[in-house]
Amino acid sequence: MFDIIQFIDQSIIFWIYSWGGTQILDIVTVLLSYTGTIRLAAIILSVYFFIRPETRKISYVIIGALIFTNAIVFILKHMVDRPRPYIWLGIPEVEMLVNSSPYTSFPSGHSVSAFSTMMVLAWYFRKLLIPGIAAAIVVATARVYLLVHYPSDIFAGAVIGIVFSIVFILIFEHFWKEKQKEKETDF
Repeated sequence: MFDIIQFIDQSIIFWIYSWGGTQILDIVTVLLSYTGTIRLAAIILSVYFFIRPETRKISYVIIGALIFTNAIVFILKHMVDRPRPYIWLGIPEVEMLVNSSPYTSFPSGHSVSAFSTMMVLAWYFRKLLIPGIAAAIVVATARVYLLVHYPSDIFAGAVIGIVFSIVFILIFEHFWKEKQKEKETDF
């Protein structure tokens, strides 16, 4: 099974590179790829939602979902220890456009963070679903273009980001409603 996935991953990477890269695409993908970019955007959104009392709980959910999903990623990366595509291709690390640990390809933390943030926003603001998915796909695809992830890494990251964010949201909403009930009965 793993051989089939690896074959598909490698075929997609070769297909992407058969189109050739450009300096503009290199710059855009590097900017999208900086670890802090996605998490910084999520933190800025959280601060924005926190300032407004009517949306404060959304800030808690964004931060909580990111912590929850990234903890899962941390565990999986060290369990799987999959070499990155540039290692498989024999490209020296110094020639890469971005720095990344050579043996922590699976799953993509960038994809997890992008899809987790997208899922939380789409849960509370349905009209953001399509633009959110589009933005998350762009971030995830940039990681494949930069040869730091295989397509299956970003697919797994997307699934983890979406599924475990929903799990977190459901648990959070349950406890939030219980706390609101307690506040109402205290008065």
